[in-house]
Amino acid sequence: MGSRNKIDEGIIAIAVVASSAVLVYFGTGLHPIWWTTWLAPLPVLWFAGSEYSRAVFWIAFAAWLVGDLTWWHYIYTVLEIPILVCIQIIALAAVLFGLCVLLWRRLLLRGQFWLAAFWLPVAWTALGFILQEFSPNSTFGNIAYSQMSVLPLIQISAITGIWGIAFLLLLIPSATAILIHQGRRASGVAAVALACLLLTLGFGAWRLHAPMQTTGTVRAQLMTNDKKGEVYAEKDVRSLELLQKYVSTEKSSDVDVLLIPEKIARFSEQGAEQARGTLSETAKSRRTYVLAGLDELRDGNRRNDAVLFAPDGRLMIDYEKHHFVPGIEIGYLTGTDYSVIQQPSGVWGVTICKDMDFPALGRQYGKRGVGLLLVPAWDFAVDDWYHARMAILRGVESGFSIARAAKQGLLTVSDNRGRIFLAQRGSTTGLVSVEVFVPVAHANTLYARWGDWFPWFCVAGVVATLILAFRRNNSQAKSQAAG
Repeated sequence: MGSRNKIDEGIIAIAVVASSAVLVYFGTGLHPIWWTTWLAPLPVLWFAGSEYSRAVFWIAFAAWLVGDLTWWHYIYTVLEIPILVCIQIIALAAVLFGLCVLLWRRLLLRGQFWLAAFWLPVAWTALGFILQEFSPNSTFGNIAYSQMSVLPLIQISAITGIWGIAFLLLLIPSATAILIHQGRRASGVAAVALACLLLTLGFGAWRLHAPMQTTGTVRAQLMTNDKKGEVYAEKDVRSLELLQKYVSTEKSSDVDVLLIPEKIARFSEQGAEQARGTLSETAKSRRTYVLAGLDELRDGNRRNDAVLFAPDGRLMIDYEKHHFVPGIEIGYLTGTDYSVIQQPSGVWGVTICKDMDFPALGRQYGKRGVGLLLVPAWDFAVDDWYHARMAILRGVESGFSIARAAKQGLLTVSDNRGRIFLAQRGSTTGLVSVEVFVPVAHANTLYARWGDWFPWFCVAGVVATLILAFRRNNSQAKSQAAG
């Protein structure tokens, strides 16, 4: 009979690992199915609170480890991260999830339903926040980005940043699992969790329907070129030819700004001067603003710049990229400044590609009253959806519209609610040019003013929960010793 029970438990464990892993796999990654993310922890939590739970850490660890392989191709093949580092990245998340579930089970079995329900979302949010503080990729890979298609939900980021989204994604399955195990005894926990979700969605629905205060509208021309041999050039002659293809493209007479992607080509010091001269002349001849990303050598330093020229040919902004792709973008001078200009339509800002992975940078533009952020970018094709929406969420968090032109990615335009007006892929047959109206609208958000107050609150919650759990252990041990 005992061996039969062990076989049954093994079959159940395999089924739990498989079901959670599949849900994690499809609920995260570069093209997540948003609703599967909410269900992903449930099989593991059901197992953790049931009689079949001797190996709960290993079940949770295995489920997250296998599910997180959804990132393997991207981080190993595309980003070319060393295999041992890839293993460490995926294994660390699995270990942390296993430990969180282990304490969740302990609290549940002690009858501490409230602590158990909030422990998992608090711990996962706090861990994600701490890890991004040390990561060169910031919030890339955070579970919150899986919900970018759910507009009412992501509005909470205007208050909490992405951390409020991540919190809810763990709170709902945590409370649901406790309700499954404890029934009516946990009805209060389930009711509070449901109320948190409904209040969040209600706030989101209100924000989406509230009038958006625009200061103007800009007609932007976004361009990209994914044709083989024309994505990037490294010699001045070829680089200048490629730049000329961009600036020679026809436009309507009333375009306000021409947006060209990041690092369209590499230039020497002499070539950089010629490129800037070409962009200046284009701005003057077309009587429009021209923004382009250049990989250039200036004053002996390799720079990844975004340069904005005014309709009279003057250089208005010379922005240096702040954050670079580890292992790929090496040897560039690191920028530290934020670039904004006051326009009749409102305040414009400029940044570059990966900088938008960092919420702190977005907050700086929010504090400066930016209503439109112009972003030259260069993606990796397979991450076009994901990376574009990371940028879009910065606009929701800190209150500005975004026009983003990416090579091997998407041409996107969004407002400060995350509504997308344009999402156009480039073409391998040649240059793609799209003209679109962009609302210039700044929204004062709590997140831009207060920053990461919510994840710090979660960090404090983790400390408090661990202290309570430790004191409970201590007092129990003393009681047993006295008895």
